[in-house]
Amino acid sequence: MRRGWLLDNPVAKLEAAEKPHWRPKAVATLEGEQLTRLLDHAGSRRPLLEFLAYTGLRIGEALGLTWADGDYDASLIHVHRQ
Repeated sequence: MRRGWLLDNPVAKLEAAEKPHWRPKAVATLEGEQLTRLLDHAGSRRPLLEFLAYTGLRIGEALGLTWADGDYDASLIHVHRQ
């Protein structure tokens, strides 16, 4: 609506019970010893799990990377796709 693509808000026409309800949930993160234990049991997947843990990328983002996405002189990764 804010971009002018719709004339009215379709969610406004829903009954109260039909409207989506979202409540944020606590997110568990692995740090320190927990992360070390996970990586110790990761086997051949350890490089991928380390990469995800230390970059914060989602699995789809990491799997979408190519060698050209790395700026090795600046130590940067450019994420363009999933």
